[in-house]
Amino acid sequence: MPSTKQLSFHVLVCKEKGAYVAHCLETSLIATSLDQDDVVAKMTKLITRQVEFALKHNRLADIFHAAPNEVFELYLAAKEPSLGSSQKPMWLDKIGGFLVTQSAYAATC
Repeated sequence: MPSTKQLSFHVLVCKEKGAYVAHCLETSLIATSLDQDDVVAKMTKLITRQVEFALKHNRLADIFHAAPNEVFELYLAAKEPSLGSSQKPMWLDKIGGFLVTQSAYAATC
């Protein structure tokens, strides 16, 4: 069995002006939705696509673009991952396996 590498991503979810906004700390990707569960699902899909593209094109450094400091501060103020977490295994030929984990935290913004 090929070796597995792990990539972890942390997501802050805030409610702003009636919509939920998810912001990934490591990638600075942003997703929005009127539904809290949907915004986490959208973020999962965005992160997955970003990682898959980077792996397929051997551009891992392109994955990481840190979110602004204010997002990190709000994330750190959140006590627990109240929206849960998810894991998605990825296997790509010639590259090996990656386990992508995502933790989502709710916060009041």
